[in-house]
Amino acid sequence: MVPLTFDGLQPYEGAYHVHVQNFNRFWVGSETSAQETTGEIPSYPPTLTDINLNTDDTAAVNTVIRIEFSKEMDPTSFASAFSLSPEPDIVAIDWSDNWADEGKVVLISFPDLLEFDMDYSLEISAELTDIVGIHFDGNMDGVGGDGFSITFHTESTDLTGPQVTEFYPPTEFIFDTDGVFNITWDEMVDPASINQMSIQFQSNGQYLTTDHIENTIDEITTVSLKPFAPLLNDASCTVILNGITDTLGNAIASALEYSYNTVPLYYSSKTYMDRFNSGAGWWQPDGSGSTTGILGSETQFGYNNSVFVPGVSMNSNGRKSGSLRYGWDPDASSSFLRLHNAGDPSDIALDTSNVLQVYVYSDGSGNQFSISLYEYLNGSLTEDIIEVLAWEELNWMGWKLIEWDLSDPEQVGTWLSGDQTMDGDEYFLDGFLMKPGQDSDMSGRVYFDDLRIVTKSEGDPPMNSAPVITALPDITIENGDNFYFYVEFSDNNENDIHQITATTDTSSVVATIYGHTPGSVVNIEYEPFIGETNIIVTVNDFGLGELADTVQFLLTIQGDLFLDDKPIPDKFSLGHAYPNPFNPVITIPFTIERLRNISILIFDIGGHLVKTLTQNETISPGNYQRVWNGTNNLGQTISSGTYFIQISSNYKVFHQKITYIK
Repeated sequence: MVPLTFDGLQPYEGAYHVHVQNFNRFWVGSETSAQETTGEIPSYPPTLTDINLNTDDTAAVNTVIRIEFSKEMDPTSFASAFSLSPEPDIVAIDWSDNWADEGKVVLISFPDLLEFDMDYSLEISAELTDIVGIHFDGNMDGVGGDGFSITFHTESTDLTGPQVTEFYPPTEFIFDTDGVFNITWDEMVDPASINQMSIQFQSNGQYLTTDHIENTIDEITTVSLKPFAPLLNDASCTVILNGITDTLGNAIASALEYSYNTVPLYYSSKTYMDRFNSGAGWWQPDGSGSTTGILGSETQFGYNNSVFVPGVSMNSNGRKSGSLRYGWDPDASSSFLRLHNAGDPSDIALDTSNVLQVYVYSDGSGNQFSISLYEYLNGSLTEDIIEVLAWEELNWMGWKLIEWDLSDPEQVGTWLSGDQTMDGDEYFLDGFLMKPGQDSDMSGRVYFDDLRIVTKSEGDPPMNSAPVITALPDITIENGDNFYFYVEFSDNNENDIHQITATTDTSSVVATIYGHTPGSVVNIEYEPFIGETNIIVTVNDFGLGELADTVQFLLTIQGDLFLDDKPIPDKFSLGHAYPNPFNPVITIPFTIERLRNISILIFDIGGHLVKTLTQNETISPGNYQRVWNGTNNLGQTISSGTYFIQISSNYKVFHQKITYIK
């Protein structure tokens, strides 16, 4: 008998039809059998489980309000149920597209900022529903049909730039040549201010091309930096930060410098067990019998494409990580989490001559992390069964390279093993472990990237060699023809990271690059343009010394010229409607950066639909405007008063207040 349980958070209310099917190891299934129908299974009213504001808090004028619900919500219902008073000019509502949060986490931001030194009242009305149509339980009494509200105050004028609250590693640390530098600020920083000019990495005085990510949690930003090229071993390196600003434009007071010495060894080989780009046999934590004392609804493993180790790949598929969200059960007598692997990484044999590494993004929670390995001797599991890495406290913010030298007895930790001795002849990956630390946080999220076996050597690393690009011939096309080409190149250092760039000598011809490996495609967009242009292709090699090769060819475009000067925007946004106040018509400008389904609706101050200007209309990228003539869906002239424009596309929603006067 297999018990089925329902937590009341499922996105369906009613009876379920259950059947059983067996699969062999090759996933060939049997006929279905044992079909049963359950009774009516209730789905509970949705509740608010987290909001990053408390009543009477002081918030920044650039605050982003994060609200998490217990269930997947109806975005359209939320757009009508949410209100903030006084009403900002524009409200952006953005639902998280993270698979674990989808439909449950919403971010509310204010492109024109809130007012300084102002009292605000936030309200979510009882009209809010989940995707099943069940009404919101705002007071968490188990019965739907009531709302939620809080008040907060915005800060006085902010003229101070972001301040450093933490950086890792500390400057006395001997920096790994593949290490990551992390810096945490006291507020949200402007992503646009973080670029190759404001973040610089020097290795023995040479500036290296540096990659970065930002991760903002509760309006606190952590920036992680890493060069694409490895640092020189047994040398000095310096991180320089300058010109970074908060979202109000306030810059750091002066340049910041952090100097380190690097380790004496270089990497002579790397064998990747899992790069965390896609499924590799990782179980959900509750699938392991060793896992206990967790909150199942808050504990999930998945993949993430925003928090990854910078500087390890130029290709989008390589810019991912494993994500583990966890929550400890406060009522449990003990808690332990085992993230077991039963895929290809667990088939790789290890022994005590190996050094195992994995990048871990810590949430600074104070919880404990370890790696676990099955221990074999003469083909059978030893009595210890599993040996683990000495427990590592998650007491930093950002990425850190965790290393386990399997030959070092000081690095063996405690769990199942009786003697903590690596006396087997073979080891295989079991997975990752977590447990609470002293006074550690009850929930959080950590990330994993690039689990690998490495070999290090003393002395100078081998000389790097430049890539060699296959020559590209001149070509002539007719105006209107699609044109793309492939970039083929070779490199004796196959593990080096590469970057393809393509530039032209006229702004009317634009190159878009798809990938950074041999055989990658470069697409050329050129209208409106007739004539000749030189296309210059460069392959940068981010090995030691950052070498490169460059070729160029002549592209001739001939034929008749048809002008179309409409620019393509870089984001989906709602502009300021004008005139405001208006009578009798108002123009609503908006931009679209890619093909989208767009809805534009007008609501009155009570949240009732007044006018549908367009509903789920497919619109190409461009700059647009729609005109409303002040009539409702029945063609009647509206009354004087306050109205709201709502423009939406999927989970992205903008609101703007307008006033009609007679």
